Amino acid sequence: MAESAAEATAEAEIGAIVDRLISYGEGPGELRGATDAEIDAVAAAQNASAVPAAVRAIMRAIGIQPGMFHIVGAFYLGALNSDWKSQVLEFLDEVPADRYPLEDTEHMLVIMDSQSAYAAVVDGAHLTDPDPPVWGIWENGDIVRYDSVTEFFRESAQGVQDLIDLVRKRQDALRRH
Repeated sequence: MAESAAEATAEAEIGAIVDRLISYGEGPGELRGATDAEIDAVAAAQNASAVPAAVRAIMRAIGIQPGMFHIVGAFYLGALNSDWKSQVLEFLDEVPADRYPLEDTEHMLVIMDSQSAYAAVVDGAHLTDPDPPVWGIWENGDIVRYDSVTEFFRESAQGVQDLIDLVRKRQDALRRH
């Protein structure tokens, strides 16, 4: 099946974010991506019927070894199993009905975990969209919406860039002493 223009755009945006981060200082050897078979296996374990192009691009870039992305959350596939999805469903039990954001939790795809207290998910109703919205869900039921996977990943990459800045600042301070 031919790739759509929207899929190509989403994949290119994710690639550009990763490339900018590498040029900023993330070691390319610190990143290792997953294969499509590995990505599809995680989606199947979560009962997700598809993987959006932007999510697939993230996992192809950092799904096995996420480098400094660990500071913002676990994007690696080993953390994104059906047990974790069950935990996220419990988080959703805390969301008041009038603020409940998801249409299809049975097929939602968990794309990131942060210290077992926060998760980023794509609604199962939007898995065929190339770059769908992402919902950040905390264990206490707080939620935040990102307009797209690329927006969410761009903000995550900014967290990595901030960490690189902090490391550089500390290294500079140590050199002066």
